[in-house]
Amino acid sequence: MGRPLNKRYFGDISVSGSQIVAYADVGTGLEKVSIIRQKGTRTYEVIASGAVSSVTCRLVDNVTKPGEMVIYVFTSGGGVEHAYTLTSHRVKTYEGNDYPWTFNPPMDEWVEVDNA
Repeated sequence: MGRPLNKRYFGDISVSGSQIVAYADVGTGLEKVSIIRQKGTRTYEVIASGAVSSVTCRLVDNVTKPGEMVIYVFTSGGGVEHAYTLTSHRVKTYEGNDYPWTFNPPMDEWVEVDNA
C-alpha cells in the first residue's frame, strides 16, 4: 500500500479538525462522508453522517454508482482535480499530476486537500 495516510486524517468530519473530506455514494446517492480507515491504496472504509454501518469505497474521478468516492484536490491556480491515490505526503490525480499536499498550502507547488 505504500505510505498509508496517518490516522489523524480520519474521523468525524462534523467536528472541526484535520479530517479529510470525501464524497461518496454509500447507497443513497452522493454525500459527504467521513473516512474511518484506509483499506488499500485507493480503497477506504467510510461512513455517512447518521449512518449505522460503514461502506468500503474506491477512489474514482466521477462517482456514478454505490461504492465509489472522490476526494477533491484544490490547485494553486484555482483548479480542482480528483485524487487517484493519496499517501502521507503526496497526491496523484486522475488529471495526471503528482503534488505534495497539505490542508494549508504554503507555496504554489503544493495543493490543498479538502478538510473538516
